[in-house]
Amino acid sequence: MSERVLIANRFGQVIDDLTGHCALDGVSWVLNGVGRARLTLPLYGAKTTPENLAPSNRVWIEFSNGLPVWAGILDLPRSWSDAELVVSAYTIEYLLQYRLCDRSTTFAYAPVGAIFARVLREMEEEHSEGISVGDVWLGGQLHFPDYHYKSIMAILKSIRAMELCDIVFQPRLDDGRVVFQAHLSQRWGRDLRTAVALREGFNIHKCEFEETGPLINRSVQVGAGTTWGADRPVA
Repeated sequence: MSERVLIANRFGQVIDDLTGHCALDGVSWVLNGVGRARLTLPLYGAKTTPENLAPSNRVWIEFSNGLPVWAGILDLPRSWSDAELVVSAYTIEYLLQYRLCDRSTTFAYAPVGAIFARVLREMEEEHSEGISVGDVWLGGQLHFPDYHYKSIMAILKSIRAMELCDIVFQPRLDDGRVVFQAHLSQRWGRDLRTAVALREGFNIHKCEFEETGPLINRSVQVGAGTTWGADRPVA
């Protein structure tokens, strides 16, 4: 498998191509959550520069084996050794933890799709992250939430608590700029259980398992009470 890795600045404009200058050390996609990737670069490599690896820079990763594009932002932690630098990247949902709605964002008789579209558009007007609203499901019940300086990520989680739905941020490369299109659907993806499979030795290799602890044989839980006598429950 080979990858094409592009670096863009904080505003999404591509500034460099790291293809062949870094190694991909794990990548994940998480539906309705934050995916992660790790890039390993030679410490004194020509592409290992503060401008390329600044936190909040965008990263774009293409795969030659049919996997979808992975894109997100660079942030901490970064691991340094005498020869290598390992940098962390996260899908764009990670950034939405740090973007807030205003003092009072209220809705009346609104489907979750309308809530979704409005909070993202208002965020973009206040602090653009290169996110546009794509396909939005407008079904489900009508809702009346009030949000006060809530993070956008918290609002998206509340939407999924109101209705069974999926939220996906699809990356795109638009005229040399890394951008994202946000979709809300009743259910994302397709059922491929009859078409694809994970097969050892074919598309799964180096299977490793680790057992972790601690092992607990007996646990004591103490409840509330005014004394340590019989009025305090212990299980």
